[in-house]
Amino acid sequence: MSVDDVINTSSYSMLTSKYWMCQEKEPAGPSPRTGHDVFFGMIDDPDERTLIFASEQEPEGFPGDGYGPLTAFRIRTSRPFAAPGFLAALCAAIAATESSVLVMSTFTFDYIFVRQERSELAREALEGRGLRVESP
Repeated sequence: MSVDDVINTSSYSMLTSKYWMCQEKEPAGPSPRTGHDVFFGMIDDPDERTLIFASEQEPEGFPGDGYGPLTAFRIRTSRPFAAPGFLAALCAAIAATESSVLVMSTFTFDYIFVRQERSELAREALEGRGLRVESP
């Protein structure tokens, strides 16, 4: 199955929350438990900790840099782990709109985050590439 075939048989949904990415440089101690609305994801490595929150307001109290608001697209591939170039093709379509992306993947879904003010361009790019809107 080609990448185009996988894209044409996959779907996405645009999540309704606002998302924020926060960076904690030189993290000390264990991963945080926060009081923010929703702790969406975290990448923790020896040099930095990146946290993603779903929140109407920018999270406060982080010593590093913050970035947002972001819109998240949840991508459901029809062929998980069997479509080399799938995510690269979707990101390239969004990049053609001069939008930057942040990507996180789980076992089941890929999440593509873009600046909220560029979300409509990203949506059009995904659909233009052949990805269909997920039925409710």
